Amino acid sequence: MRRIERTGQFKRDYKREAKRHRAMLDMELMPIVKALADDLPWSLVTATMH
Repeated sequence: MRRIERTGQFKRDYKREAKRHRAMLDMELMPIVKALADDLPWSLVTATMH
């Protein structure tokens, strides 16, 4: 498992998008980030999105 490091750019982007889409970000983005941190293949990550 990789460590998730939230860079300054990510924090700014997340804060900007959270103003309009917080529910969607928490529901959809974070599971994707966690799956990638667990080194799951991208095809598996995108398959679970649909």
